[in-house]
Amino acid sequence: MTLVEQVMDAVRRDCGATVMSLLAGRTEKERAAVARAVKEYVRAPTFHVDGLNTAFALAVLGSVSRATGVSRELDWAGLSDVSVSMAVEVLTDRNPTWLSDLPTALPTALLGMRHGDEWWRLVRELVRQGAVAAPDDPNYTLHMAHSLGRQTVDPREPSLAKQLPDDPALLEDEVLRLFRVEGAGPLLHGHDYWAVKRGLADEDLWATCLTGSLPRQKAIDLALSALRQDWPPHHVTWYVDFHRRLQPTAEEMTSRQDTYRALLSASAGRAVKLAQDALRRLLAEQLLDIHAFLDVADAPLHHREMSVAMAQVALLRAVTGAVPTRAPACARAVVAGLMHPHQAVQQAAAEAVLAMKVDSDPRVVAEVRACLPALGGRAADILLPVFAQSERGSTVPFVEVPGPRSTPLTVRPTELARLDPDMIEPALVHLLEEADDPLLVEQVLDFVARHADRRPTSEALLDRAKALQSRRIGVYRGTDLCADLAQLVASWMIGQEPEEWIRLDRVPHFDGRTFGSLADENAPAILHLGTIVSSRLRELAVVAAHGRPRTLLATPTYTNATISAADLRARLDELAGAGHDLLPMDLETAVLRAGPAVMSELLANQPSADVGLVRAATDMTRTPAWQRLTGPPGGTSNPVQPLARYDRCPPVVVWRNTSAPNGSAERIIPSLLGLQDPLSRAGYRWDDSDPLYSRRPHQMVACWPLIAPHHLDMVMAQAHPMLCRNVWEVRDGAVPLIQSLATVTVPPGEPTWSALSLALSGKNPTLRTAAVDAVVGLVSTNLLDGAALGRVSAHHAADKMIVVQRLLRSLEEAANVDAACTWRVLDVLAALLPGLVGHRDLGRALLLTDELAQRCGRTLELPHEPRVSPAAAKTIQRLVQRTPTGTTTRAEAARLLTETAH
Repeated sequence: MTLVEQVMDAVRRDCGATVMSLLAGRTEKERAAVARAVKEYVRAPTFHVDGLNTAFALAVLGSVSRATGVSRELDWAGLSDVSVSMAVEVLTDRNPTWLSDLPTALPTALLGMRHGDEWWRLVRELVRQGAVAAPDDPNYTLHMAHSLGRQTVDPREPSLAKQLPDDPALLEDEVLRLFRVEGAGPLLHGHDYWAVKRGLADEDLWATCLTGSLPRQKAIDLALSALRQDWPPHHVTWYVDFHRRLQPTAEEMTSRQDTYRALLSASAGRAVKLAQDALRRLLAEQLLDIHAFLDVADAPLHHREMSVAMAQVALLRAVTGAVPTRAPACARAVVAGLMHPHQAVQQAAAEAVLAMKVDSDPRVVAEVRACLPALGGRAADILLPVFAQSERGSTVPFVEVPGPRSTPLTVRPTELARLDPDMIEPALVHLLEEADDPLLVEQVLDFVARHADRRPTSEALLDRAKALQSRRIGVYRGTDLCADLAQLVASWMIGQEPEEWIRLDRVPHFDGRTFGSLADENAPAILHLGTIVSSRLRELAVVAAHGRPRTLLATPTYTNATISAADLRARLDELAGAGHDLLPMDLETAVLRAGPAVMSELLANQPSADVGLVRAATDMTRTPAWQRLTGPPGGTSNPVQPLARYDRCPPVVVWRNTSAPNGSAERIIPSLLGLQDPLSRAGYRWDDSDPLYSRRPHQMVACWPLIAPHHLDMVMAQAHPMLCRNVWEVRDGAVPLIQSLATVTVPPGEPTWSALSLALSGKNPTLRTAAVDAVVGLVSTNLLDGAALGRVSAHHAADKMIVVQRLLRSLEEAANVDAACTWRVLDVLAALLPGLVGHRDLGRALLLTDELAQRCGRTLELPHEPRVSPAAAKTIQRLVQRTPTGTTTRAEAARLLTETAH
């Protein structure tokens, strides 16, 4: 048997010692032959069944050239603790030139893989033996946090307290990095949390070991330095707990006052609270530098967490009590709390200002009066009698806002420019890194089609496209725009058609279930608008591979993605003159972007138009008839773990289009837009909830509004399963879609108001902010129908599809923008209130309605609801009977809110 045959036989038998002895002392030429056999073995169909063993890993380390090649082949292979020493022996015997690059390549490539900890132990052993230097790579530190921790109660597994003393060099460098590398905090916290849950000893906790191993003063400084990094809140939990475990004395805190004061501006609430506790203790010990503290004392009052702001108000009141002469300075800091979004903070700040007795200080009076116009609730009742004086009666009367617009806006759109030849390669490089500009994508597609025979020659561009293809899963699945663009670039430059394709002849909309080319009955095809984008890119990749230039019908004329009648007519004539067939995806997308008016004009002037064009125009220009449905989403019992949670989705709200066209196997767009049975497809919409196939979902979702700019409701109806999940999960994929609502020019319908309601109550603050901006944008163009938004929100609340408390907070934020927004939000609340009868948030809604009605001087025509409590009925009666000057004080409304809650 040859060397190659012997090594591969040992790999199949999982005999690592044999592989090691066979490769010992071999030349690089001999190893190269083994490497070729190893790579062929990896690509065998049965590799993932019988090829994942230690012998295979040793064969890779002993034969494959370059560190990146080693890390690529070892993605799914592991090493046992015993085999780490064998791997080190293989590498030191071979001593390749790329050995110094291996520590960086392995942690980077294997972060998150199931064998990452074992590969960290290999790198660490190489460092201990002096074969390589410790890599300055964050992933190396992150692997260490998990690898050294004990995972089971098995006494044979070494404890953390034993491993650190056995490797003292870790405490000199690597362990200190745990306080500098972002992402280490959650790993340390997760390890300690589960160690306690599993009943492990205290010595197995990272916090315990580091408390005893690090010098005390250094440990305190390291904990505070990690908190000053201002990492996300869930990254700092362990460092806060570690600091509390150290229990610094007052003297130790005194020398670190600057750090504690700086932490008052941290974004993590736990870090701010730690600083507040330290400063409060220093105040009690009369060690606090009050002058320096007051310079930054207002920072926590801008924090979004109510408890942080409330604690700061209490701390400032304590400072006033300890040093009465600093009351004016404390009051000026407290004034920032009057603008906090939580009314409880506003009330606490108002009470603090009043208790400090600073109404004679001109600076305090001026700052408080500046806040009074935007102040409401109990805070206004407390401060108005003291600070308002005669200015209160001189407010400008509220001007009534006209009803919502029912016709499209007349806006002159901006034409979409074409890319110059010298711009295409920089544009492709940018999109392969970050496909964050949908219009740039359209410009690139237009250029590739028109210049299909002018292939780029940049090797760096091709390498980047191939690298993306090798790392991404799921080309043309409608979820990863960068992966689809990488395939387009590769097909254009190499001249080879893409192989992967979504087969719509067996999707659930028809008679079977197929995911791409994988014949898996349990894995459905992707059914959302991203499939249209991917299908267009695949269609163009075929054109580019053959190098035949042509004009695309679907290229937008304007930046709002619409197509003019003149452009569409000229493109059809150009394609007919060149003898080109119409591409199905290009044709149907063009019809969607042209809109009903342009298509009617075009067909009227072309009686002998292409049959496909007539059919597409007929299907795509139908007037939708929407019907609201709720229920559990259709799903599949998928054995793949990352996808199994789709079977546990809560009920969703969707919109059925009873006039939708029937799709067919060769017509993707009618198939996807055919929402005749949306619930059965709701569970198949793979979007930002899918970590396996959606790396950057927001990039693909940003393209959705450009697909059908004249059919806003159709796009929003498609997004409902994703938006429903966003109510209960913190996801960001839908943010670009909601942001697009701020600039629409056509009157929205019920599916759009439904989508906006879901976004206003989303769990992700970024999504709610985008929804608030959309409300403000729609009000500015007078397209917001408050009554329609309120009615659909009431239906959602009755079906428990939204979190009403979040919806009310978002509406209040929008109402505070300007007078027109206040008026429109009051329209929303007037339609929403009847649907909240019996809801726990009825009192909150009544109080907000009461406040906005006072601002507008409006009365509300609310229907009689006999099922409400007597207190709520009184509040409703007051709202109905309100005069322009108002009859209910905010204090009375607050009292009624309390009564309504019982």
